[in-house]
Amino acid sequence: MSADLKKIIEALLFSTSEALPVREMHRVLAEAHEQSLADAEQAEDGSDDEEFEGEASIPPPPGTSRLREIIHELREDWRNANSVYDVAEIADGFRMVVRPAYSDAVRLLRKEPRPARLSAAAMETLSIIAYRQPVTRSDMERIRGVSIDSALARLTEHQLVEAVGRAELPGRPTMYGTTDKFLDFCGIRSVEELPSSDVLSPSRLDAWLQEEEEEDAPDTADMGLPEAEAVDAPEEANESDENDLDNEELR
Repeated sequence: MSADLKKIIEALLFSTSEALPVREMHRVLAEAHEQSLADAEQAEDGSDDEEFEGEASIPPPPGTSRLREIIHELREDWRNANSVYDVAEIADGFRMVVRPAYSDAVRLLRKEPRPARLSAAAMETLSIIAYRQPVTRSDMERIRGVSIDSALARLTEHQLVEAVGRAELPGRPTMYGTTDKFLDFCGIRSVEELPSSDVLSPSRLDAWLQEEEEEDAPDTADMGLPEAEAVDAPEEANESDENDLDNEELR
């Protein structure tokens, strides 16, 4: 009798608290299938070992795309059955989770503190990093218009953002980007799945930075140059000289 592939996948997800990549799942299913074939051959050889008697064989694993379809089918089965379980898909793969409605009870069982909420300032800073990354501290502060030291420190502490390199600018400032934990936090596989935003799109952020740079640009007075009227004064003098010449010709 062949085992139900969907139930085998359910067992694999249930057996680990870590995200299970599809390729790793395929590898395990392939090895299990080879083992079941070996057990079947051993049974046919008349082995007296009853360990494998009546044991279901493992079917060969399908392709990775089909495995994904089975996992989504499993998720729908749980939802239709109003199960306490769900499947979360993150950057590293799939993971069995408990639905949010039951999370407080599980947290109390584990004696874990209630998750801290991010402040509005931290959320704004996180949004800028997510949509703009890699981004420097100065760029973030120009966009927000205030210091982001406290918000950036909190995001780093929660491992939602991290340093990803240095910009090719004077002083080589640090550039920041999001982490895999951020993807887990948002329940997405990559930043490409972030919802498009007319407010926080890269083009809008670039426009804000350009506007800020133009506002900060020094004017002629700051640079010690004469004002516009002063530059135009010689032209007025030339017009006056031309009028004097015309009067002399009339005389």
